[in-house]
Amino acid sequence: MTCTRPLLRTVAAVIGLLLLASCGAGTEAETSQIRPNPPSTMLGQLNIEGVVLVTSPDGGWPVSVFAGISNRGTRDDTLTGVRLGSPGVPAKLTPGKGEMANPDASPGPEIPAGGIVLLGAPGATTAIVRAPGRAPQVGEVHPVVFEFRRSGRVSLDVEVVRGTGEYATYAPEGAKGG
Repeated sequence: MTCTRPLLRTVAAVIGLLLLASCGAGTEAETSQIRPNPPSTMLGQLNIEGVVLVTSPDGGWPVSVFAGISNRGTRDDTLTGVRLGSPGVPAKLTPGKGEMANPDASPGPEIPAGGIVLLGAPGATTAIVRAPGRAPQVGEVHPVVFEFRRSGRVSLDVEVVRGTGEYATYAPEGAKGG
């Protein structure tokens, strides 16, 4: 069987049209709703993961830092500071309800050996940033620096999310509802 040029052109055109038709999902495709995983890193014995910056529900200041911090080591460590941006605006660390004061007088939580702390979770220590000027905007990425007594310092590039929907629970406490 021999193929003629017109037949080959027709087959190529049909394949091309099928390929183009499959690209017709547009900008509202379900895949546009998929977010990348929040950043994570290891710092010595500590694993810092799920880090996001959560704005107030209106998208402005203040901004809350949410992170899961687990200690895989045999020695306790303490979060001594959180900074947003470079050179860094310090976050105010406030102990959560029922959390014990640290023996070293740091307002940050102690991360016990083999334990985990959810910074910014309801009832847990919060890290709230307020600063003059423009607030971080939803969808932007900003550096966040975590400082620990034993393990040192690490910086992560973190996405900004609005404190509504699935993130409403983590929005800065004073900003909820307004």
